[in-house]
Amino acid sequence: MPVVAFVAGERIVVGTDAGEWLALENVENAELRALLATGPFSAAVARGGEVIVASWEPRLLTLRGGAWAELAVAQPVLALAAVRQGLAIADVDGGLALLGEGARVPVQELAAATPIVELAPLGGGLAALVAGGALEVTPWPGEPGPLAAVDTGAIGRPHALLPGFTPGTALVAGVRGVGILSGPRIIAATAELPEKIRTAGVFHGRGRACACLVGDGGGAWIVDEGLGYAARVRLPGAGLVGVAAGAGAGDALLGWTADGALHAIQPDGATARLAAGEVVLALPDPARPRHGIAIHWSAAAGAHVTRGHVAWT
Repeated sequence: MPVVAFVAGERIVVGTDAGEWLALENVENAELRALLATGPFSAAVARGGEVIVASWEPRLLTLRGGAWAELAVAQPVLALAAVRQGLAIADVDGGLALLGEGARVPVQELAAATPIVELAPLGGGLAALVAGGALEVTPWPGEPGPLAAVDTGAIGRPHALLPGFTPGTALVAGVRGVGILSGPRIIAATAELPEKIRTAGVFHGRGRACACLVGDGGGAWIVDEGLGYAARVRLPGAGLVGVAAGAGAGDALLGWTADGALHAIQPDGATARLAAGEVVLALPDPARPRHGIAIHWSAAAGAHVTRGHVAWT
C-alpha cells in the first residue's frame, strides 16, 4: 500500500509500506512506472529532484534519474531532514550528522542521549523528537550550538512535528494539544481539540495564515496562525486520514478520507468532493498549476493515479 509520495522535480515518486517504489514521469498518460524496490525503510525525504531513503540497514539510497545510488553509513538511520547545507541524518545511537552537498561521508556533529525519531527544519537549525517523548532544538547546522530541551508542558508529551505557519517555525503535536515552536520555545498553544493531532496542512497566500489539523480519530479543524480558534471541518462520510498542501498561493488543501474519497478543503472549512475510489494519498501536480494528483490503490488492482483541478475562487 502506498504510504509516501513526493514531488521530485517534474515527477511524482510513490513508496509503499513494503519498500516498493513507483514513478510518474509521463504527465500525459499518467502511467506509474515501477522502480527497483529498496525494502522496508525508516525515513524518506525529497530534496531538489532527488528522493533519499533510509533503510533499516546502515545505508542511504538516493534516487537519481531512474536508479538508486547507495551510500553506506555507520549506523541505521531513523530520521532525515532536508536542510540548506545538505541532509541532516539521525541514527539509532542518537548521533546527528550532516551529509553536505556532494559529500560521500556524513559528518557527525551532535548526539542526543537517546535516539532521535523525527527531525524537522527550524529556521537555520533543527527540531528533534527523541525517544521517550522529549523535544529538543539546535541552531545547527546553520550555526554551531548544542541540542537543548524545550518545555512542552503546554501541550503534554509531544509525538509529531508538523509544518509551521511561517518559515522558521513548526507545529508540535502533544497528547494535550498543539503548539507553535519558534526557536527554543513554544510561543502559542491550544488544548481545545478532542483528538490527538497526527498531521497537518498549511494554507498559503490567503491573508492570515491558517492550517488544517487532522486528529487520530478522523476529525479535522481549521486553526489560525495564533491558535486562537479552532473550527471543525465537516465532511460527509468517513473521517480524514491525511492532508496535503497545494503547490502555490490560493490552492486548496487536498484531504483524503478513510473510505477512499478525496476532498478540496478551503480555509473557512468548506469542502468539495473531487474523487472517490480507494484514494490513499494526494499531492499537488508539478506539471499543472492548481491541479492535484490522487493516488488510488487496492490489493487487487495495485496503484494508479488521477488528476483534477483543486483551486477555488
